[in-house]
Amino acid sequence: MRHVQLWHGSYRVRKPIPKALQAVVRRGQYLTRSLGTADPREADKRAPAVLAEFQAILDRAERIARGDVQVCCIMACLPKADLLKPQGDEPELLKISGHASAPEPTSPVVPFATIIDAWALEHPNPKTKDDYTEKCRKLTDFLGYDDAARATPEEIVRFKRHLLTSGFAPKSVQNVFAGVKTIFKFGVINKEITTDPTAGITYKAKRDPKRKRLPFTFDDAKLILTAARNAGPEIFFPNLIASLSGARLAEVVEAHTDDIEMIDGRWCLHIREDNREENQTVKTEASVRTVPLHDEIIRQGFIEYVHSLPSGPMFRQYRTNKYNRRNDHASKVNSEFVRNLGITDRRKAPMHSWRHFAKTYFKNDPRVKEEIHDAITGHGSDSEGRRYGVYELRAMAKAIARLPNPLRQSRPPAIG
Repeated sequence: MRHVQLWHGSYRVRKPIPKALQAVVRRGQYLTRSLGTADPREADKRAPAVLAEFQAILDRAERIARGDVQVCCIMACLPKADLLKPQGDEPELLKISGHASAPEPTSPVVPFATIIDAWALEHPNPKTKDDYTEKCRKLTDFLGYDDAARATPEEIVRFKRHLLTSGFAPKSVQNVFAGVKTIFKFGVINKEITTDPTAGITYKAKRDPKRKRLPFTFDDAKLILTAARNAGPEIFFPNLIASLSGARLAEVVEAHTDDIEMIDGRWCLHIREDNREENQTVKTEASVRTVPLHDEIIRQGFIEYVHSLPSGPMFRQYRTNKYNRRNDHASKVNSEFVRNLGITDRRKAPMHSWRHFAKTYFKNDPRVKEEIHDAITGHGSDSEGRRYGVYELRAMAKAIARLPNPLRQSRPPAIG
């Protein structure tokens, strides 16, 4: 059927607005509405009513554009939100139009880009800005217009249901919805818009046990690290450091040679943004930390490797992407390396499963306090007291030394 199209797994009606009427309709170039179904036959049943409504909107817009007296009178007595809705007996409305108040002033259009640009001034992260732009684009495509000041709670609920019925994974729906809510909330706080149509409307995806992230097993770890020794320093050292600290991929592969420091007689990785290239940020405030290096990392020649490099990025082998980040290329290379070893369970994610590997051993070791292993891995804490002070490197080093060392041990150590 004409003007009906499949969009992200669900059918929608998308009818062009004649250029001469776009300023009247104020919904961009198209009138768009989801039909809420992926069944083409059901879409054909639902589309005629929507098309008829859209045509009625365009007919009234055309009369407004040419200055029809009756329609102008109707405009005077209707709230602006109802201007383009079917109104019934127009002559009857004409009778009372002389007693109506003056038309309500038209609110200025606030494109989502206006709010996102303001957000980016306070949060200068190009990748996140693009991410929010894409999430809001999904909303504007659904609404058929780009005006954050105009969206209503009812439309937001319909948008949420549209996402849930359009083939998106529940976690993806949660991420999109959370991004949209962030921009609306920021817009209200910063006086770009007056109301937040997402207020009180939430969605949290139910955890799917089949998708739960798994740690590498000890045998996985032994296989990966043994093979990585012959795969080049850009593969071996990030995997080794992550396995013996739980550090995140970007924290390691985007580190600077000056971030390897001798502190109190111990070699440490100082995870911070000070020396990193532009836009190479760390994840959270808790991510900024100093982590003692396990003795095995030193034995494997890591310090010699760092000292052989010119001052600058520690793993230049990984290309930067358009956001100047190296972690994308590093993730791809390491994923291919691990999958080629036969570790194909998608719940084990190179390199993030190293983080789960370290955390699993830390949590099950009664000699390692939670606040110590949180300090090592850069996990935040709800405890106000734990936000102050710096944990002693000696205590952190003792905890790290208790992690299994697959390069030296044939089986995982007994915990206790």
